[in-house]
Amino acid sequence: MYQQIRGSASGSPLTIPLVYIYLFYTDQIIMNDLIDKNELFVRYRDEAFITWNHSEQQLSSLFSIAKSRFPEVKWHISSIDYPIHFVDIKVGHNTGRLFTGVYHQEMFYNDFLSSELNQLQHPNENIWNWLRKALLKAVRYCCDTVMFHSEIGEIQRELLRRGHSEQIFDEALDAFYEDFGVTVIYPPFLTVNYEKLRKHISIYDKNRAAAKKERSENGSQQQEIPFHLPHGTDWDDTTIAEREHELNKQLHKHLANHPTLKDFRVKILQKHYPPFPIQELLMNKRPLVGHLKRSDTKKQE
Repeated sequence: MYQQIRGSASGSPLTIPLVYIYLFYTDQIIMNDLIDKNELFVRYRDEAFITWNHSEQQLSSLFSIAKSRFPEVKWHISSIDYPIHFVDIKVGHNTGRLFTGVYHQEMFYNDFLSSELNQLQHPNENIWNWLRKALLKAVRYCCDTVMFHSEIGEIQRELLRRGHSEQIFDEALDAFYEDFGVTVIYPPFLTVNYEKLRKHISIYDKNRAAAKKERSENGSQQQEIPFHLPHGTDWDDTTIAEREHELNKQLHKHLANHPTLKDFRVKILQKHYPPFPIQELLMNKRPLVGHLKRSDTKKQE
């Protein structure tokens, strides 16, 4: 339990995490009890949007129920029937059909906006990496070919505005299409199989997520530190097991909260050295003088 004894709740470092935890459980109830399963509900931090295919009066009734069940949350409808931006995604509908795209009306042209909102808006020193990220974002966000090509134009204009050549953009775009296996037909019309492109990038994202999960699982597995004992040590198997257990017990006691060493374990092994006495090894040792002299037989020859 945490008890704040000084200051106000607004200044507490726990306030925001607690709010997000509360909203997380609120989301589950709203999605399960209040919103039709065919509707879309998305929340990021303290902002949310829903799709709604019923009347505005029914929507108001929904929020009245939500307010009565969750009075701590201040519900406010900011926009109905108009395109909105949710973080850096543009969301709207055209005669009842949902569309999405990249929102950058202010972000592209305001160098002082926080990069947290959209880290891909300004090209960095590695232009090719920036272009690849921006193109991937365009495919992930844009719902159809029209929105996609509109975003391609915005990316190109931003690159030119920053003083980079059109050739860089064309080469990066060609490489991007080639990497994801789509055919491009050039002038008089630029034609891209956009659905195929989206499918390939969806597979690419799933593979990356699976690889990241596998790396995380492998990284969480216990790692062993081998301790090699010289051959001839009088420890039997029981003694080795006891010493190994004691070492691991001490490791867990002192390193249980260490970010990188908490999963390490000690494994004691017997190591067999070469089968000749240790004194035969030449360590700071001069050979006998007699070994450096030629025999009489060699002299006569």
